[in-house]
Amino acid sequence: MKLKPTTYFLSRLAIGFIWLYHGLVPKLIFRSQTELELIEKGPMVFAPETTLLIAGIAEVILGLCVLGFWKLKWPAYLSLIGFSFLLVAALVMSPAHATHAFNPVTLTVSAILFCLINLNEASLQEVR
Repeated sequence: MKLKPTTYFLSRLAIGFIWLYHGLVPKLIFRSQTELELIEKGPMVFAPETTLLIAGIAEVILGLCVLGFWKLKWPAYLSLIGFSFLLVAALVMSPAHATHAFNPVTLTVSAILFCLINLNEASLQEVR
């Protein structure tokens, strides 16, 4: 599949950036108190700090997969599932966060749309 560095590339770059940023900055580097609070509201298998670390590592790995396997669809599908899960989880665990500036709704809906754009572009490229 030959892809032009256009909508496909930009949407894939956006998806990868979102995963990398949100895995690194609020989870691994700064260990956001808000992230820990959201984790504490959900069902926990591990301590909140451990869960935050695991989530950060998983998001970084997914971001690297999105960028590293950029011709394959499965990272975009996995991202679509992941972002959808995170949206529902955020709304269920802490609906008040949906009213904040730069909230989980605007972030994850935008990320979901990037995934849908990316998958649509991949399908169009296969047809051409």
